[in-house]
Amino acid sequence: MKNEIRKFVDLINRIDLRVLMFAVIFLATLSIRLSDNEEEYFVFAKAFADPHWIPGALSIKDVPGTRIIFDTVVGWALGFASFEQIAAAGRMLCAMLFAFPLSLLFKKLRLSHIEAVFLLTAFVVSHQSFFGNEWIFRSFETKVVSYAFVFYSIYYLIEERFRLSVIFAAAAIYFHVLVGGWYVLALFAYSLLRRLPFREVLISALTLALLLSPLAFYLAGKYLVHNPNVIDGVTVSWVYAYVRNPHHLAVMAKLLHGDSAVRIEVALSAFMGWMCVKTWAKDKDPAIRALCLLSLILFAQQFFSLLTAVFDTQGVFLKFYP
Repeated sequence: MKNEIRKFVDLINRIDLRVLMFAVIFLATLSIRLSDNEEEYFVFAKAFADPHWIPGALSIKDVPGTRIIFDTVVGWALGFASFEQIAAAGRMLCAMLFAFPLSLLFKKLRLSHIEAVFLLTAFVVSHQSFFGNEWIFRSFETKVVSYAFVFYSIYYLIEERFRLSVIFAAAAIYFHVLVGGWYVLALFAYSLLRRLPFREVLISALTLALLLSPLAFYLAGKYLVHNPNVIDGVTVSWVYAYVRNPHHLAVMAKLLHGDSAVRIEVALSAFMGWMCVKTWAKDKDPAIRALCLLSLILFAQQFFSLLTAVFDTQGVFLKFYP
């Protein structure tokens, strides 16, 4: 029995790690059914690319905003293939995008192939977050592509190539402003705590501003003009945070109302933050220390946002998914 197990492990370790990462993610997300988000966003994309698709149907029209790249490409593709075909192809594409940075990260951490497969499988099949119902691997949508670029950025961050890390973070913002945007804040907080050379940080910040200027100009015209937060006496951000998306954004409200499941989830998140502190203090591996520091910054942002929710009863801040 031991020989069979050893042979199996040896076989896994001989396979290219990128192939293994792709296989785990693609098989875990493979389905002939669309997710709820895929149904919604594919409809918006098709209606954007073909305004005459269903004449007079106002409910399928939505300004692309931050989804402009996704809606343009996917909307065009839906002119030639079905929703299910695009979903399958998109999930395969996302699995490929993730396979490269994940394999680089696992190699940097000196994990064997079997260890990497085990860790990724455990993460992919779980809820992928302690609270707030956020996820990375599940379907094909614009935020999933953004997360792939975030992983590239993390790899180059621990490789101490900060400028390249920022460039990939900019790519993440182009596909999802909130995913990439919150990550960029953590990235520059990391640069301050690590006391990276000021010139390097400044050049990286200017590079980021230059890369994002076209997107900023486009979004300013969509969201900063004629976009009131109160319509007919109703606060739009309150409806969005506490009516439409309470599973993502009303975590503090659930805590205050004694939701035991959420309390356990938040406690687990706090425990993992504490484990990062312990690991950062004891481990001498630069890559692990870098990941722990970045994780601590993200945990700090997460719990700060929880506290602000006590006062943000109208969802003015929460609507940005902090």
